[in-house]
Amino acid sequence: PTVPRSATAAALRCRTVLSAAGPAELEKTAELKRLAREFVLNDGFHQPAKPEMLSDDFVWFGPIVGPLNKQDFLGTVGLFAVWDGFPDMKMSLSDFTQDPTEPNRFWAILRLSGTHSGTQQSGTGMSFPPSGAALDVGPQCVSVTFDEEGLVTRYTGGYIVDRRQGTTGEFGGFFAITKTVGGFLPGMRLAKVL
Repeated sequence: PTVPRSATAAALRCRTVLSAAGPAELEKTAELKRLAREFVLNDGFHQPAKPEMLSDDFVWFGPIVGPLNKQDFLGTVGLFAVWDGFPDMKMSLSDFTQDPTEPNRFWAILRLSGTHSGTQQSGTGMSFPPSGAALDVGPQCVSVTFDEEGLVTRYTGGYIVDRRQGTTGEFGGFFAITKTVGGFLPGMRLAKVL
């Protein structure tokens, strides 16, 4: 089979860009990819937070809730303690890809699965006792952006990219957890207001 010319041209352009990057730049990119993985796996939502990874001007954005500054983000995710409600949670995280126009931003796909075998906090004072319900969140797109010191300045997550997969439909982030435990879910009309 022959490769279309456009694919060959794109591959050559990609090789040219990679070869133009010096060893120091490639090393920095590899380190930022490693830090992005470490941060997402310890973002405070899925596991206890590592606040030392966040810049003072950190902002989180989701499809329904946000923006949240550093203090509000850490306070919010700390209320949920998802790791207590789903102690066997499995986080499947793809390799990170560098954004083509924002060199300090990295993207990945995250999938979550687990069993509601612990008490899940809602963040409102209400809690959900163990139900045995299976958590199966479809692919969510996440991004992590860094400053020059390697601290996270922006984090996006909860964006489902294929709602036909998993059992939570268009809901990612904490709304996927809420759906699994039987809690409140906003209609998409209300979600636009939040």
